[in-house]
Amino acid sequence: QLRADAMADVRARLVLEATATKHGVEVRADMADRAVREAVVIKLAPDTYKFDGKSEGYVEAAFDHVTATADKVKTVAADNRATANGGAVRVDAAIQPGQVRSFAELQSRLARAGNR
Repeated sequence: QLRADAMADVRARLVLEATATKHGVEVRADMADRAVREAVVIKLAPDTYKFDGKSEGYVEAAFDHVTATADKVKTVAADNRATANGGAVRVDAAIQPGQVRSFAELQSRLARAGNR
């Protein structure tokens, strides 16, 4: 049972580190799981959560929320880019010349087109 518990702990830590790395957080070997979760939350939602005096459950819930939200925001942003560019674009595709990179650029192009 101890061996199975240790393996589960190692797997959970690997998943946590992979999630942190995916979101651009550097993980050191000496960081506790809570510290990794807090770093990810602070990276993704800098002024939203405060952890002083909060429970482990609070930190885990904040981590789950911001990582799920970050993935959803990336998907919505990719869908919006595809719509603005007049067709489906793969999420991992590089922006091609002439494609709109942001909403501000789209507004700028529309304003210039109206002034012609």
